[in-house]
Amino acid sequence: MKKQYKIIKLPKGNGKFRTIYAPSKAYKTKLKTLLLDLQQKLHNLDEEKSIQGFMRGRGPVSNAQKHVGYDYTLSMDLEDFFDSVTVEMASEYLSEEERELCFIDGVARQGLPTSPLIANLAFLKLDEAIKDALGEVGAYVIYTRYADDMIFSFNKAEMAETITTLVSDIVTKGGFRVNTSKTKLQSAKQGRRQITGISVGERAIHPTRKIKRKIRAALHQKREEQAFGLLTWAECKEPEAFYTDRDLLNKNIFYEDALDLSNDFYLSDLLSFEEYVEIVERDFEEQQYAHEKNPIKWKKQKEAFLEQRENFYQKEKQRAYERSKQARLDIEKRLHPSEDEDKSEAKQAQQQKSVQKPNFKPTMQKETPVKEDEPKSKELVVDFDTLKESEQESVEKFQKERLSRRHMKEEKAQVEEEKEEKKRSLNKVFMWSILPIVIMIMVMSYYFGNTEVKIKPTYPLFVKATPYDARIQILNIKPRYTMGIELKPGKYDIRISKRGYKSQRFWITMKHEPVVIERELQKIKKRKVY
Repeated sequence: MKKQYKIIKLPKGNGKFRTIYAPSKAYKTKLKTLLLDLQQKLHNLDEEKSIQGFMRGRGPVSNAQKHVGYDYTLSMDLEDFFDSVTVEMASEYLSEEERELCFIDGVARQGLPTSPLIANLAFLKLDEAIKDALGEVGAYVIYTRYADDMIFSFNKAEMAETITTLVSDIVTKGGFRVNTSKTKLQSAKQGRRQITGISVGERAIHPTRKIKRKIRAALHQKREEQAFGLLTWAECKEPEAFYTDRDLLNKNIFYEDALDLSNDFYLSDLLSFEEYVEIVERDFEEQQYAHEKNPIKWKKQKEAFLEQRENFYQKEKQRAYERSKQARLDIEKRLHPSEDEDKSEAKQAQQQKSVQKPNFKPTMQKETPVKEDEPKSKELVVDFDTLKESEQESVEKFQKERLSRRHMKEEKAQVEEEKEEKKRSLNKVFMWSILPIVIMIMVMSYYFGNTEVKIKPTYPLFVKATPYDARIQILNIKPRYTMGIELKPGKYDIRISKRGYKSQRFWITMKHEPVVIERELQKIKKRKVY
């Protein structure tokens, strides 16, 4: 098949041009039929969920959530990411049809709908190499990649230089290039970190100040489309989950007459080879493939499965569209109140006007002779100068109130700053008062030589809770829990809690090594009252 496309050059901010390969309608439709199978392959291969860009069920929000609670974040950018992906890099993961359709001149060009997924497949081995290298370094580092943006979060500042050199070497050997001008290190001490357009704090994620300003401007200028998009983005909602074929089989969502889930006819080309061999060896005494043993039954069940899978995803797409539509209606109600509300507001305004006597008096116009054909009417003439003066007075009053509120906020902030400064000065005084006692104890112990001061080493504790914003407490020590808190060897009482979820409380033993714990809270089921 002859690939039909046209080349478009778009200007970039740095004066260069971005080359886009825009496929024709027929070519684009054919490429879209491959997207679901490419998604399946990526979800099966990326079990640790390091890839967050262009993946169903993942996105900027899920990417930012993985970096909550760390002190430092390093971002590294890949230069000409799509144009660096060749057929050889991803050929082992692709079928013959995918290799033929998804590349132009042997490269996954920017503009084709399959290129982002092909690029993720091509970079899979480098993702694994980066994670293995970080594990050998010995520090606990969270790594995710959103398209060409590699993100690392950690708690020790000296790790930044090590990660930069280590990752640059791996990426260069793999056939890609790091754009050093876009390498950026963020510290939590300087405020919230920003990851894929979302503000990341110590315990949760938030919309950035830039987004909030844009929302205010869009609402003020009544740009509804922009306001709707920005408000949806500012909610920081997690994307809808994506189910692989294996998940769907395990959930038993299909009709038994179409696919008997207890039988041995798993779809070999939709699973990895290792998984398929394991199933075949477990389920068959004779090590013979299912599609070889009964090809007719295999073919029928495979067709039934693929048809029902397509129907399932169409329904999911429709549900997502309806949810988006409902969200839009809710936002539009906020932007445009209903007619009943408008009438009630108008009535309230009229009542207030009747209670408050106006500053001006309407004067009746003298009656003029009217022709017999025209109906007689009496008009009111309003003194608009006095009306403008009254409006100006109300505006000035509103501005004064706003200024007074601002002054009150500034005064409150100043009082808080003074309190914090007093605390710091008291802490300094306390430290200087204790210092002579500590020095005296050390001198005495050194002089007599009977007592030895042993400092126990500390090790980091990482508690990964689901949901990510759950409250984590260590009940038998005073310091508050933070991600990667340094603790001495011993036993610690941990509690994880969140409103609407069942709390968990358990003991852990810290030994001479870092400890990583993953816990998932269960939702409390609400009883329906009829």
